[in-house]
Amino acid sequence: MRKLSSLFKRTPFDDYDKFNNAPTVIKETTDLSQISDKEIVLNDKDLFVRKGNELQQIGGSGKAGSKGEAGKQGSSGTNGISAFVYIAYASDASGTDFTMTFDSALDYIAILASATEITSPVVTDFTGLWKNYKGITGVGVPPGGTTGQILAKASNADYDTEWITP
Repeated sequence: MRKLSSLFKRTPFDDYDKFNNAPTVIKETTDLSQISDKEIVLNDKDLFVRKGNELQQIGGSGKAGSKGEAGKQGSSGTNGISAFVYIAYASDASGTDFTMTFDSALDYIAILASATEITSPVVTDFTGLWKNYKGITGVGVPPGGTTGQILAKASNADYDTEWITP
C-alpha cells in the first residue's frame, strides 16, 4: 500500500498539507469488507472508492488517441535463389514410359529442383527420384464368376482364391 499523496505534487498555493490523512491505495481487491471509506481501489485502468455498500468508479479509461504515423520503409532483403522445378511421370521406378505431361495411367512421379534451367529434360535427369504416388497395385479380383457367386479362399496361400456358389 502507498499513500495517495505520493501521486500528487504540491503547488505554491498550498498553505497547508491537505494530504496528511490521504487515503491509502489498495491494489486489486473488490471485497468491500477489506476497504474502508478512506481507501481507494486501483485496478488495471480505473480508480474506485467505497460509497456505502458498493464501489463507485472515480476514474476511468480515456478515449483512444489517434493513429500514429506510419514508420519508415525497411531496407530490402536479399534476393532469393532462383529454382527451376520439373515434374515427370513414368510407369515404374526406372522411368519407363517417361513423360513430362501428366498421365493418370502412370503410377510414378519424380520432382526435380535445379538452380539451372534444363531446356529438354530426359529420363536420366530423374534417376533416383521416382516415387509410386498411387500405392502398390494389389492382385485384385480374378476374372470369372457368375451372378450369385462369391470369391472365397481356395487354400491358406496368399491370393489363392476361387469363385464359389453358396
